Amino acid sequence: MNKDLYWPIGISVTLILFVAGLIGFVIFSKTVPVNLVSENYYENSLNYQQQIDESQRASEVKNDMTMQYDLQQQSLNILIPNLADNSIVDGEVYFFRPSDSRKDRRIALAVDDGGQQLLSLADFDKGLWRVRLSWNVNKTSFYTEEVLVIQ
Repeated sequence: MNKDLYWPIGISVTLILFVAGLIGFVIFSKTVPVNLVSENYYENSLNYQQQIDESQRASEVKNDMTMQYDLQQQSLNILIPNLADNSIVDGEVYFFRPSDSRKDRRIALAVDDGGQQLLSLADFDKGLWRVRLSWNVNKTSFYTEEVLVIQ
């Protein structure tokens, strides 16, 4: 074989391998699922100021409101005390799993007369969760978020 043909063949093989690798990477990247924090993140960003206001109201009553994780019973105890007798409380507990959005859960907030709700976490996967609690007391909305590590 002629020595003058080594360089063109080497460059051609290098370019072909580069293009094949690039095509392989594009195909691979199309098959990897992309977990967004929220499917409608644009709408959520527009409502972010409202969430900030709700968080500030919640921080004012933060000393009263508690979320306690019980490792023994695998449960989360939510307590919203100091409710008036005629207070109307509704809301939602959103368990956000950063590593897999398919495991996210929403549970309606249904506190008893003492302002307490006990949620079983026995069927939740172990690991990091973000608990986002939003609730309304007599049409005043509150929001808080805490990190929970289930063991």
